[in-house]
Amino acid sequence: MIDPHVHTRDWDQSEKETMRHALSVASLGGFSTLFDMPNTSPPLTFPHLISKRLEEGLLITKELEREKGVEMHYCVYGGLTSDPSQIETLVTLYRHLFPHLIGFKLFAGHSTGNMGVTTVHLLREVYGALKRSHYKGVLAVHCEDESLIRNDLFTLENPISHTIARPKEAEISSLEQQIALCKETSFEGTLHICHISTKEAIEMVNYHKGRGMNITCGATPHHALLDESLMETQGLLAKMNPPLRSKEDCEAVFNGLIDGSIDWIESDHAPHTIEDKLNGASGIPGFGGTLTLIRRLRESGVEEEHLDSLLGNRVNEVYHTDFPVMVPSNLSIDEVVGRIIGEYPFTIF
Repeated sequence: MIDPHVHTRDWDQSEKETMRHALSVASLGGFSTLFDMPNTSPPLTFPHLISKRLEEGLLITKELEREKGVEMHYCVYGGLTSDPSQIETLVTLYRHLFPHLIGFKLFAGHSTGNMGVTTVHLLREVYGALKRSHYKGVLAVHCEDESLIRNDLFTLENPISHTIARPKEAEISSLEQQIALCKETSFEGTLHICHISTKEAIEMVNYHKGRGMNITCGATPHHALLDESLMETQGLLAKMNPPLRSKEDCEAVFNGLIDGSIDWIESDHAPHTIEDKLNGASGIPGFGGTLTLIRRLRESGVEEEHLDSLLGNRVNEVYHTDFPVMVPSNLSIDEVVGRIIGEYPFTIF
């Protein structure tokens, strides 16, 4: 299987997660390929850091193949800023390193790592630079409109306030902005909406997809299986960006995976230490959640061919790659899910 959205941390944040640990645990669950996000510390916004990351990832995958006999593939996204020269440099690097440099990530709102490009003016600079560079790959976007985020409304003492501080309207508004800018600048690539979490956003993506736009969206296990009421019991452990949503939105995400409105499953695997979580860090481990979601989709009657699409075939189609895809059986899931969850200091599945 392919997990096209993970955060393996490393470097200055190795206490949270490492490439080696993430790849090793992922291999237990049947994953063959991880696409790593660039909001590391330091962030993957410069060629030398991207090259260093890929060199380390290649070394680790070779070690795992020798030690465990498993074939693993490691790819990264380059992180975009609003500097046109930085974008042009990374597009050149992409042409040399694809598919190891799998595409680019844009944070339209600040999240972990504070890499946000947060105004329409600056976002227009990004899309314009990509157009001038004739970039035709995937642009993965974290859609939350910074102008609608009210961090002052969030308190550690009342974790569910996070759902108010980062409301669903922020996702919907940001998605509208990305679509408008794609059209305004004649963006030539594929716009991918990461971790889609609202009914309205799913409908908007499919409206434009049906009219010929190159747009895709992915969903996480937590947005497909869990709703905001979980924060009443799990508190800060259930804090992530975007937040858990209403039961109606959760059902829309789950049903979108069933009916094909959502293109694929992406775990958004993002571990932290327990201390960090209790201090308000956003993100949760995701590999066990993906396996749990596979089981739930099978229970809902989803056929294996569609699962193959959700867990890798559609990713290969959109990214023009050929990574291996083999979805584990329920028996295999029974054997490993507890062990995977046990590898992390907390879980909400």
